Amino acid sequence: MEITLDEIKQHLNLEKDWHGEDSYLQSLIDAAKVVVERHICDNIDGITSEGQKPLAHAIKLLVGTLYMNRESLSNLNKGNHSYEYILSLYKNYNG
Repeated sequence: MEITLDEIKQHLNLEKDWHGEDSYLQSLIDAAKVVVERHICDNIDGITSEGQKPLAHAIKLLVGTLYMNRESLSNLNKGNHSYEYILSLYKNYNG
């Protein structure tokens, strides 16, 4: 599954032509994919392309959370509820 910088910039309401944080955004995409795979105990690439769509959205949600809260999230009671809900549907309890 590939999530492009343009998709992330659109999700974050950033200018498509602004490249000042491209490497940082790409690192967030890469990290979020690993986190999602560990969260669901499964490899995203082994899931059908139709099934990957909600997972791609979960990755975007996590990137958005990490981008907007670059430091500790201790002031939040809980993380993103949409992210948690989407991933709960994909949890592999055998993995």
